[in-house]
Amino acid sequence: MFSRLTLAAALAAAPVAAVADWTLDKSHTAIVFEVSHLGFSNTTGFFTEFDADIDFDPDNLEATKVTFTIAADSVNTIVAGA
Repeated sequence: MFSRLTLAAALAAAPVAAVADWTLDKSHTAIVFEVSHLGFSNTTGFFTEFDADIDFDPDNLEATKVTFTIAADSVNTIVAGA
């Protein structure tokens, strides 16, 4: 959910321009999640491989298309053996 909100905010805050394919800036993007461990602690993780295709139409926001792809096997929790 965080990623969708962040992407939506970035699109809304972007300067108005002609219809264009946008490129995801991976150096400023993170796909992060948190999972509860039986209510005692939380484990945070992230994905290292992802991409997005963004077709932004400022004149017709409903026509804007975003396709986000995450490689499930690129998950990293920084927990040994997990």
